[in-house]
Amino acid sequence: AMKVSDPDPFIFSIRSITIDNCDLRFFNRRKKPSSPGVFDERDIIISQITGRVRDFQLKGDTLRGDVQLSCSERSGFLIRSLSTRFTMHPQLMEFADLDLVTNRSRLRNYYAMRYRRFEDMEYFLDKVQLVTRLRDARVSVEDIAIFAPDLRGIIQEGILSGDARGTVSNFEVKGLDLRAGQSRIAGTYKMKGLIDIDHTLIDFTTGNSRIFIPDLEPWVPALRGIRETPVAKLDAVGFKGKFNC
Repeated sequence: AMKVSDPDPFIFSIRSITIDNCDLRFFNRRKKPSSPGVFDERDIIISQITGRVRDFQLKGDTLRGDVQLSCSERSGFLIRSLSTRFTMHPQLMEFADLDLVTNRSRLRNYYAMRYRRFEDMEYFLDKVQLVTRLRDARVSVEDIAIFAPDLRGIIQEGILSGDARGTVSNFEVKGLDLRAGQSRIAGTYKMKGLIDIDHTLIDFTTGNSRIFIPDLEPWVPALRGIRETPVAKLDAVGFKGKFNC
């Protein structure tokens, strides 16, 4: 639905707001209890919210403010610090000039969630459109595994840049530049079905990528078995073209 501006909106402003150990809950108690350590879009409980909002403004149905805070989510996802220019209205939640430090990751630049109505958050993985612009972000697979449990047990970090758009279950990354270990992957990346890794569809186009075989071992443990074979002497594999699986 298109957002229509109010020609004469109500305006309410506060110069500074301090938040001290608050909670925010979105839950559905008619469903079965959530699993510990796993994000559940129908059971979002954010606690220990502490920080400050400067230049807060409520204009019509739109809320804005410069936010600095920390908090934790029921799943174990920890926001150690969040700094952003925040905007929210009935179809958007936007984090501009973002600097987010989580359990093991640090994300910078821009993140937004778009939805037809706020109730779509109950079906976050499939209905909420994400728009992300990352520049030299440090990303840990262990953090991603909170939202995609099939990735549990994979211990790896990378430096990521790119522009992503789509839902968690169906997204595309343009201008992808991912460095992990001695490997570097660049190109356009599409993934559908991330929440079920065994049935995930991947479409990747690259002009110049290079994978160091030991960097794949966390994803394909069977590769550890070739360490003492002649194949291991390949060291790295360079490739370009289009890859589907």
